[in-house]
Amino acid sequence: KLQAESRIMLEDWFGSHEVLIDAKSCASRCGSVFLIGESERLMGETKTSMVPLGEFTPRFSDARAHLKLALESFQGIGYQLGIGNVHRATAFMYQKMGHPRHAVQSLLEALTLFE
Repeated sequence: KLQAESRIMLEDWFGSHEVLIDAKSCASRCGSVFLIGESERLMGETKTSMVPLGEFTPRFSDARAHLKLALESFQGIGYQLGIGNVHRATAFMYQKMGHPRHAVQSLLEALTLFE
């Protein structure tokens, strides 16, 4: 997970995605719902940010699916900070999609959880 976050900071979208696939697989084998949720959240952020080869827009439908899985994972274990981080990532996705009202709504949900 930390390696993937480092690659995201360096805008190595493909490298981070590959590392996150491995992280999620390891988390599944270990039964760590927390790490599954974190991997899914970061995959959602990566899919929001990356522009796949040969394409000119991020894969928002993939990002939404990953963020939904992350939210379900964190809700399942009652991890409020993780739920807030998913809402923050969702706001970023909506901002990139050009939906400011949805972005603000997601940010408000995140802020409510962070308080």
